Amino acid sequence: TAFDIGLQLLYRTLLVRNALEHVLKQPGARALPASAGEAISRLRDDAKAVALGLSWMLDPIVQVIIGAVAITALVRIDAVLTATVLVPLLLVIVIARISNARIRRYRRAAQQSIGNVTGLLGEVFGAALAVQVAGAEGAVVAHLRELNEARRHATLSDRLFSKIVESASTNVANIGTGLLLLLAARATHDGRLSVGDFALFVAYIGSLTRLAGYFGTFMAHFRQMEVSVQRLQELMPDAQPG
Repeated sequence: TAFDIGLQLLYRTLLVRNALEHVLKQPGARALPASAGEAISRLRDDAKAVALGLSWMLDPIVQVIIGAVAITALVRIDAVLTATVLVPLLLVIVIARISNARIRRYRRAAQQSIGNVTGLLGEVFGAALAVQVAGAEGAVVAHLRELNEARRHATLSDRLFSKIVESASTNVANIGTGLLLLLAARATHDGRLSVGDFALFVAYIGSLTRLAGYFGTFMAHFRQMEVSVQRLQELMPDAQPG
């Protein structure tokens, strides 16, 4: 939405401004921990990732409220069936916990590989004449291809694993919903649930399924945001966290 986009631009501008202010205050020999090209990559890509992650922070509040209302209503109808609703959410939490370290590792490798390519391009454009004089065009292009291939592989691994985590979270939630519907239908057949109670279960199950699937996606984005925050902090080694 327009609100999300505006909020992301505000976050991103503030992050870049604070980082640049700190860098420009440092002595020339200590200004950057890496090349200028890699610093640009961090200010561009990592600031964008943090801004996107921060905009996601607003959604869980509403999702938790919706989930609490749904669970409260379902508990009053049948506490045992409602307990089964929480099983998919617990499984999603387990999946998120297991994948945390790998998500961070893949994201750091992907962001670092992008920084390597950007850094090399910055150095080459800044020393184009020296490269030509040395006749090193072929070696530079070969090195660029090597770095770009590493970037492609790291980015593919990062995105693929993130999608696997998101897909696993959503599918676990959907499978749990199917099992719950079977149990609710059996309870209706046995007379423990009325038709109206069953309809209410079906109405609320969608919200709880989205909550479980969304939680796995949110955790993946949150871990990726942590990596970007750390990379931005590396540009500001002596700065206060605030």
